[in-house]
Amino acid sequence: MQSAEMVKANMRGIRMMAGIKEKVTYHSGRHSFASLITLEEGVPIETISRMLGHGNIKTTQIYARVTPKKLFEDMDKLIEGTKDFKLIL
Repeated sequence: MQSAEMVKANMRGIRMMAGIKEKVTYHSGRHSFASLITLEEGVPIETISRMLGHGNIKTTQIYARVTPKKLFEDMDKLIEGTKDFKLIL
């Protein structure tokens, strides 16, 4: 079995084991990997870019979208990290 066929077969198996009814494509898998598995878990975008084999980080930014969960977690970190700041006018 060629590698592209193997990837498709593996993705079908994963989809079935996960109980996903919708079609899962290689492309959607890359988006999920970039956004949910890596970026959302704190992996730097530069590292994700290398993992996906991109020569340009702008390509990675298309795949790796900031999810609401990631946004709220980062905002919480910012609030925690700046709680001792004093505003002096």
